[in-house]
Amino acid sequence: RGEKETEEFKIDTLGGFASMKKSSSAATPSRTPQHTKTPPRQAARVPVPVKPNKAQKRESKTPIIIVPASLSSLINLFNVRDFLQDNRYITAQEKQAQGYRKQPEVTISRKRDLVEINLLRGHAAPATGENQVVTIPYRIIDCPQRLEHKDWERVVAVLLSGPSWQFKAGLV
Repeated sequence: RGEKETEEFKIDTLGGFASMKKSSSAATPSRTPQHTKTPPRQAARVPVPVKPNKAQKRESKTPIIIVPASLSSLINLFNVRDFLQDNRYITAQEKQAQGYRKQPEVTISRKRDLVEINLLRGHAAPATGENQVVTIPYRIIDCPQRLEHKDWERVVAVLLSGPSWQFKAGLV
């Protein structure tokens, strides 16, 4: 049925766009059927993700807290986790006696109510009334010289023990 009905129209059902010829006046299909096979279609190329280099590296948004480096300070890297994360105070001397060693930095996690965070940022509270709790990590250091210029935007707190020499390290 198909070939007899389309014979007078001279439609090439086996060829593709390769069987079409351009005429000088307009692009119209060829009146003579060409029975050439078109090459098989190649699979579409899927873009390969590019690994980020140092220039494309995602910047951290983790808030930073700076604590005193002195062992005589009430809060330092020895006991800051107990104080800020676990809500209990243990002296640095007690932590040393328990065998803890000073780390170059400490990461703690604090749970915050998402509604409270949004209100602090000036966003409206959700109408659902459901409280969602999120965990926010904080990076705690005692050596501000390790910070790069761009890191100072993320400093959310600086704990000081009082002596003026602490300001000579680039805090101001």
